[in-house]
Amino acid sequence: MSARRTSASVDCEFGRRLRRIRKAAGLPLEALEWHTDLSRQYIHDLECGRRNPSPETVEALAKAMLVSSAALRGEEEPEVIDLSKHWKVARKKAMAEAYERIALAAQPQTGGERLARKWMLGMSRKFAEEAAQIEAM
Repeated sequence: MSARRTSASVDCEFGRRLRRIRKAAGLPLEALEWHTDLSRQYIHDLECGRRNPSPETVEALAKAMLVSSAALRGEEEPEVIDLSKHWKVARKKAMAEAYERIALAAQPQTGGERLARKWMLGMSRKFAEEAAQIEAM
């Protein structure tokens, strides 16, 4: 007699594959959240087999990890690329841009506000330098 696969076991298998591919790609949950507009909690629930992904969700997750949706569904072996460096650079650049945008949008009136603006511009430069260092590795 063959064992019947329930939808719960399929969910768990999908979740294990998702987590294994994500970790092999060097991506934290935050990276998938950022690239897919899915919440970290939802992605975590998928990885734990608590939620069923829609076909659109599978496609978005696969695209974010640069694997085929068939590989994510377990229909073929995934060819995983280490994306950790790219993720770190993208995050640092995004932080640099955000700090710079906030600092330049501010119209400081007091000494404390001018100091805060200077600090934000310094943080922007720091993140940009860190991104450049990671890219150079």
